[in-house]
Amino acid sequence: VPTLKASVNGKNAESSTVLRIAKTSPVSVNDHTLDDWQSVTKDVMPLGSDKGVFHTVKLDYDGNNIYLYVEMTGKKSDAVIFDVYMDADNNVGTGLLTSTFTGGGYDILLEGQLLTAALDIFYHNSADQNAFSFDQQTITDAYKVGTMKEEKDRIKFEVSIARSKLKGLTGQGMRIALQAIKNDWSQTLGSAPDVASPSYLLDMSE
Repeated sequence: VPTLKASVNGKNAESSTVLRIAKTSPVSVNDHTLDDWQSVTKDVMPLGSDKGVFHTVKLDYDGNNIYLYVEMTGKKSDAVIFDVYMDADNNVGTGLLTSTFTGGGYDILLEGQLLTAALDIFYHNSADQNAFSFDQQTITDAYKVGTMKEEKDRIKFEVSIARSKLKGLTGQGMRIALQAIKNDWSQTLGSAPDVASPSYLLDMSE
């Protein structure tokens, strides 16, 4: 709590205020290691019977980025397709309503072969929240894949998502859910959290 002291017309005066310090994160996607995720213990997504290939999904954030860590069965060459549903403004009154993941209105869909190609960015574009209708966006540097490690039958990786690049992510909370899909679209390999359950709420109010 900083305090300013001053002399005004020969009289001493002081004033104090509370400064909020932006939350920092131990995670870096530029350090060629995943060890920093060991200290992230708060935002661990609960996984259920639909988890499939997913073993661990963690999240963290700071003033600039949202960070995602995934450990799953498979290897990079599987070229798995990822669907990442994001309720960017934590407002069920905007974005797609879907029975796949409840609890949110999904303003943003990230979709693609994240580990071998890229993610396409889509914004929900319909006043009808039940309409699966999205516009593809062209946004540079919206996300970055950091370290990837393959160990036996598993792959671990991290991603940062730039809060200033995608609409709605500068607020105090967002919801997120993801699915892994076989590279020919023939099979859903896993869901985090379970299908028909609420997406994960990432509280960003610190």
